[in-house]
Amino acid sequence: MLRVGLTGGLASGKSTVAARLAHLGAEIVDADEIVADLYRPGGPDEAAARELFGEAVFDERSGIDRAQLARRIFADPASRRALESRIHPLV
Repeated sequence: MLRVGLTGGLASGKSTVAARLAHLGAEIVDADEIVADLYRPGGPDEAAARELFGEAVFDERSGIDRAQLARRIFADPASRRALESRIHPLV
């Protein structure tokens, strides 16, 4: 079985290529979907975010405020690495 990893920056066409591969019969595993599931309420990424950043990255419904989390981790490389070290092994 051939396995292909599709990577790239924001808006680089990954979703377009993945959709085309799926149309051709490829099975697609989307890491973004996996991460979104891990951030669900009660999920392991939610717990990691709460431990690392407290309530500052949660919205009024106690869900992850992804925009706030992004602002925080992209402004502080050490915070980004800390979160990634917890999330990447799960993905």
